[in-house]
Amino acid sequence: MDTKNKESFTFDYIAKEDTEQQAVFDNVGRQIVNQCLLGYNGSIFAYGQTGSGKTFTIQGGEKQDQSRGILPRCFEFLFAEMAKIKNKHMLAQRSDARASGSIGGGASAGKSLYNQAMFKDERVVDIQFDIKCSYIEIYNETIFDLLDSVGKSKL
Repeated sequence: MDTKNKESFTFDYIAKEDTEQQAVFDNVGRQIVNQCLLGYNGSIFAYGQTGSGKTFTIQGGEKQDQSRGILPRCFEFLFAEMAKIKNKHMLAQRSDARASGSIGGGASAGKSLYNQAMFKDERVVDIQFDIKCSYIEIYNETIFDLLDSVGKSKL
């Protein structure tokens, strides 16, 4: 064996074939979405033989129940977390405005809700999210855009 060309790979998570969809999301998707909310790019890569369950793992079953795949679970979690962040931002703005007397009452609102890990000691004027998502398939060295509504478009 030629040790000069030896490749080394690490894996964050390998699921067994009887692993529930929720467990896959909890071990993979949740962490990736949380990192994306902090501004990092994220990627979920399913690799395996034809018929090994990649599509089921990513998309899930036909019914959107417990068989939902990692992709719909990630989007549900992403948008729920974005709503929480927006809500905290709006509450903090109201709290700051009350403390300065610009919203009726003039009562001090106390600590800002921004003392969260993500926004610690920062004053955020406006929160905006820029989400870009790709869903591709690589088959026989050809890349297909799976979000193309017309059909499988080669990239």
